Amino acid sequence: MPDIPLILSENYIALDCTIVSSGYNTIESLFDGLVGTCWSSVGSCDSQIETIDVKFYELGSQVYRFLDRLGILKHNLRDFDFQYFDGANWQSLVGMCDNTNPNIFQSFAGICCNEVRLRMNRTIGGVNEKQVSELFVGKLKYTFPRFPEGFEPDRVVGEGSFRTAYGNLKFWREFERMVFVVSLLALSGAEKEVLENLYEESRQVTFYPLPETDPEGLYQVKWSSPFGGDKFYSVIARDAGYNIEMRFEQL
Repeated sequence: MPDIPLILSENYIALDCTIVSSGYNTIESLFDGLVGTCWSSVGSCDSQIETIDVKFYELGSQVYRFLDRLGILKHNLRDFDFQYFDGANWQSLVGMCDNTNPNIFQSFAGICCNEVRLRMNRTIGGVNEKQVSELFVGKLKYTFPRFPEGFEPDRVVGEGSFRTAYGNLKFWREFERMVFVVSLLALSGAEKEVLENLYEESRQVTFYPLPETDPEGLYQVKWSSPFGGDKFYSVIARDAGYNIEMRFEQL
């Protein structure tokens, strides 16, 4: 059975956040969209507890976010607990012991909060340092009703640019990004309206095209419509439905 793609919110972990961890020098690797880089603890051991604490900020003010999805990609965590702060105590949202899966994407009952943390203990293989390539915290926006009739992934290489973190130059990154053109055929008017409302709500989202077969492929993208202008769909025939074509370009 093919994967069912997901559209999620943008990753709420970003440079605007206040992030505290023992691997401070590699914090930006948690949300840079590159599974080839990683956050790593410093001076740890397998039995030592490490934490990544995130306070959500936007334009300099702490904000509340609604969350119901957690992604921990290309990690070595055997025991961990993802928690939120309720104003008085830390409450568990997703906890795992004796985990052997290097890619975790987990749903949980939605909550609204302004601070979360990842509490890590033992590692897979018993190595000293805890490592996480990408940490996604956000919400589900749309589950495709089926695998798309049209699915065209492509890798685009463009000009390079400087990448910064906390105002400091980090490295030169050549723009190699994924572009997906996705089509759903013969959708009902109600289904078309749901997608159109999401499209108008936010053009910057997270696209998870193949959660099962490519679990590391979680992309921060710009969502656009190839039809041009404000047109989001084409009518295939009277009362027969709508063809929806979407373009997701990795940021």
